[in-house]
Amino acid sequence: MSTRANVLVIERKHAENFEEGFAVDPVDIIEKSYINMYLHHDGYPSWRGVELANWIENKFLDGWSLSDPSRVAGQIAHDFHYNSSFLYRNHDEVDTNYTYILWTKPKCEPWISIWNRHSLRCEFVGKADKLLSKFKTKDMDYTDWSYKLNTNNDR
Repeated sequence: MSTRANVLVIERKHAENFEEGFAVDPVDIIEKSYINMYLHHDGYPSWRGVELANWIENKFLDGWSLSDPSRVAGQIAHDFHYNSSFLYRNHDEVDTNYTYILWTKPKCEPWISIWNRHSLRCEFVGKADKLLSKFKTKDMDYTDWSYKLNTNNDR
C-alpha cells in the first residue's frame, strides 16, 4: 500500500480569508491552486515533506525566485514527475493521505502546510527549515537537489 499525497501551490494572500490561515482545509481553497499534483508513493511527511522542504531550500537559497506561483507549479511538475504522478483538476478525484500546500508570496520564502486527509487536521505549518527539523530522519536517502537540478540526473 502506498502513502499518497497531493501538492498544491497557492498564493499566501488566499489564506487571509480563513480563520485557520495556512492551516486551512485544502478542500476549502483548492480552486486557488496553480497545480494539483498527485504523487502515488511516499507521501508521508518524513519523506515527501522533507523532499519538498529540501527542494525549496535549494531553490530559494540558490537565489531562484519562488514568488511566482505559476513558475513554482511548473517546476514542481517538472522536478517531482515520475511514472506514478498525475495532475488532477479536483482534489477529491483521488484518495490521498496528505496534502502539501506551498504558500508563495513575492520576495518571501514559501511556507508549507501539511494536511492529513484521514484525521482531517493540519499537521504542520511553517518554513522549510522548520519542517526539516521536525521530520527529517537520518535513515532516509533524500534527493540531492543541488546535484539533480544542476545535472538533471539522479545519483
